[in-house]
Amino acid sequence: PEQVKGRSFDERVDLFSLGVVLYRMLCGRYPFQGDSVQAVLKAIASETPPAVYQLAPHIPLRFVRVIDRLLAKDEHIRYPSAAALMKDLHA
Repeated sequence: PEQVKGRSFDERVDLFSLGVVLYRMLCGRYPFQGDSVQAVLKAIASETPPAVYQLAPHIPLRFVRVIDRLLAKDEHIRYPSAAALMKDLHA
């Protein structure tokens, strides 16, 4: 989202990308869709994807929360680092 909005970004943008990949793997679709690149970019910047639990109800709630945090629009809500993500996953 930071890149789409033309703001500065750090490694948390990579964690957002990981969230997109995990969402796609678990739900069978991308979290942000559109008929054009511009539509997808707009969705990334402003839309909330369908909830993981609606598309993949077999996914444990704790892991759904991890994906939700990875896909947070506000980078301050995302994990601050991959190490922090790993710590949460190991818990």
